[in-house]
Amino acid sequence: MSKSQQSAHPGADQLLLYRDGELSAADAARVRTHLEACWECRAEADRFEQTIAECIEFRRTVLREHLPPPPAPWAGLHDRMDRIDATLAPPPPWRRALAWLKETANPRVAIPLGAAATLLFAFVMLRETPSVQAAALLRRAAEAERDAAPAARPKRLRIRTSSASFTRVLPASEPGPLALLFTNARYDGRDPLSARSFAAWRDTLERKDDEVADRADGFLILTRAYAGTLREASLRLRHADLRPVQGTFRFASEEWVEVTELEPADEQTASQPSPSPLPRPSGAPLPLPGASAVPEPEPLAAAPSATDADELRVWALLHSLQADLGEPVEVSRSGGKVLVSGIGVAPQRRQEIADGLRGLPHVEVRFVEPAGEPAPVPGAARDTIQAGTSPVAAGLERYAGNRALLEQLAADSLDQADSVMARAHALRRLEARFHGSSDAVPAAMLAAIERDHLSALLAQARELERTLRPALASLGGRSAAAARDRGLFAASAELERSVSMLFGSAPLAGDARELPSRVLSSLAEVQQLARARLNSLPPAAARD
Repeated sequence: MSKSQQSAHPGADQLLLYRDGELSAADAARVRTHLEACWECRAEADRFEQTIAECIEFRRTVLREHLPPPPAPWAGLHDRMDRIDATLAPPPPWRRALAWLKETANPRVAIPLGAAATLLFAFVMLRETPSVQAAALLRRAAEAERDAAPAARPKRLRIRTSSASFTRVLPASEPGPLALLFTNARYDGRDPLSARSFAAWRDTLERKDDEVADRADGFLILTRAYAGTLREASLRLRHADLRPVQGTFRFASEEWVEVTELEPADEQTASQPSPSPLPRPSGAPLPLPGASAVPEPEPLAAAPSATDADELRVWALLHSLQADLGEPVEVSRSGGKVLVSGIGVAPQRRQEIADGLRGLPHVEVRFVEPAGEPAPVPGAARDTIQAGTSPVAAGLERYAGNRALLEQLAADSLDQADSVMARAHALRRLEARFHGSSDAVPAAMLAAIERDHLSALLAQARELERTLRPALASLGGRSAAAARDRGLFAASAELERSVSMLFGSAPLAGDARELPSRVLSSLAEVQQLARARLNSLPPAAARD
């Protein structure tokens, strides 16, 4: 056999796929021709078949004969869920269809059709039983929550964290002390003990694991997230009416929150161990957990309140420190002041921000360090990139040359797409807060911040295009003219999603063959929108 023939031996995976009949016609013909001429590969293929035959024989003659009988079947959730369905909603369509078949159809036809439908439904349920059960329970609980909302009595919640314990009554007239922590996790913190809030957060997760348990004290739904600041959340639903009565939340910063609804008999008992908070002036902000509770002196005269211009100067300072690009720093208005707050900001960074804001009027800085390690700065670390799971991974790896270079290409591209999205998010916050403001703001200062963000976003998009265009062009990708009428933020979000799908860090949506062209078209659209918005800004002038 020639040296070229020896170097073309099919691998073990190809031999197994060939024996299973899973190769394409062209690849199967190539392997068949090689096996006819190569004793070594033919013997290797025969060894595979012999090993598989021995495994099958072992399972049939040993395992099946000597394993003990299975234990009693699990007590499923379906009976309880059926009873809840009967009280909350009409029977589902598939149940009504089966009932109709039983009553009206020919038994010789209805029985096989019903059996086939039952098997198909059981197959789907067994594939994703925890996720399906979690979604179904949350949907029913949200419906019951919505129906009961008009007549519901106010909720009284006991909230415990690693550093504090307090009671809160809902609906509240102002944000709670943990609002920022939940907002950063994209969870509605106005009512954390809510099936609708839990389901809305769960639906935003691209990758998650669900567990559902039927306990004596209610249904327990546990969801673990692979990304984001909220890594694990659980909700306990009461059997009788699916009302959420307890929830736990664990964050990436090792902070945890436990929320329990107090029954009327428990309210007095629960209030005794926790000391009453210090009296505070009306309108003063609630202290965050971990913040020092220093009583504020009574003002001698009404102090002027902060204006939009004061808040914009705070944003300008944060922008100069690049603290407006994904860091857990929030700016809000409270008690006539501009409040700069955050949880899990590194001590050195906190000091740097506080020093920069010290000379600005009507500004209060309030950072809190949670228990455990500080939260990681976004972008500082990234989960392992599974580039091999992408539907176009083989073509990308051929272009890159090897697996290591493909991983590097994926890491660089995803970082650049994240940077584009961070700039787009900062621009959207400025637009929502200051465009159309009834208060006068320094126009030149606002335009300067937006111009800086747009210029950086445009440069990062061009760099991403230089990184990806050669690889995508080798896969047949071509950019198309942007025909959608949407803003820069939506276009940047689409770019981030398509790049994530390209490298397998997000599930594929759509045709894999169109993915290279989709990424290039998104890049062209982002650059087009950024240039148009940059040209619409007034010329650079002296700052206010």
